[in-house]
Amino acid sequence: MVKIPENLEAILEKSPNYVVYVLKCKVPEYYYVGYTNDFRRRIKEHESGNGAEFTKFYGVESVLYLDPNSSKEVAMKRETLFTLYCISKLYPKYREKSIDHVGGGKYPGVIKSLSERIEILKTLKNYMDKKSDVFN
Repeated sequence: MVKIPENLEAILEKSPNYVVYVLKCKVPEYYYVGYTNDFRRRIKEHESGNGAEFTKFYGVESVLYLDPNSSKEVAMKRETLFTLYCISKLYPKYREKSIDHVGGGKYPGVIKSLSERIEILKTLKNYMDKKSDVFN
């Protein structure tokens, strides 16, 4: 069972609508980013292998971060930003392979086509050039 740290439980109690979440997978340095309007249900789906192909393949170890949002539209945009943020943090170590270490947002598949990988790298470059801080 995936443990939700106490400080994140408090966020869930206050979150009225949608939440973006970052999960640490069982495979070291693999992460999944998602959004939901029912986090407890969604985490059970991930644990049982019914959540996403990425978490089914790599498993879920823990919840790293929760970001409450007021609407689905905002949550979807934040999910993509958090996915790019996670990839950017791994990029110096893994270069292009960092894409394979993060699932979620517009990039949920375990195996990505060459065209998808090129799109992600271009988006990542734009993201890193802007030096966005998604945690603000």
